[in-house]
Formats: sequence, C-alpha cells, structure tokens
Amino acid sequence: MKPPCHITPKILKLISSISEKIGAVNANFLNKQSPQLCKQNRIKTIHSSLQIEGNTLTEE
Repeated sequence: MKPPCHITPKILKLISSISEKIGAVNANFLNKQSPQLCKQNRIKTIHSSLQIEGNTLTEE
C-alpha cells in the first residue's frame, strides 16, 4: 500500500526544524533548578555576605 503523500525535501526540512525546537525546549525544561536548591543557594550567599561584614548570624 502506498502512502497518501510524498516525502519531499521541504517536508524533511520542516520535520528536522520542529525536532530541533522540541529538543531545545526539553533541554531548557531539564536545566531548571529546583526551588529548594535556589533557596539553599540564596541562604548561603546571604550568610557569606554577613560573615564578611563580621555578623555572627548562622545559616540555621
């Protein structure tokens, strides 16, 4: 049985472009940091800044 359409170079180019864009979106989604990591990093940054200024506040 023959397919109802022909695969042309233009169709292949469009398919590869769509696949590339889907890959980029998936990569951006996978690289997002978890909110817990962001919070921990913010706490460490603030603690380090305070420690430089001589403040004795702990991370806890």
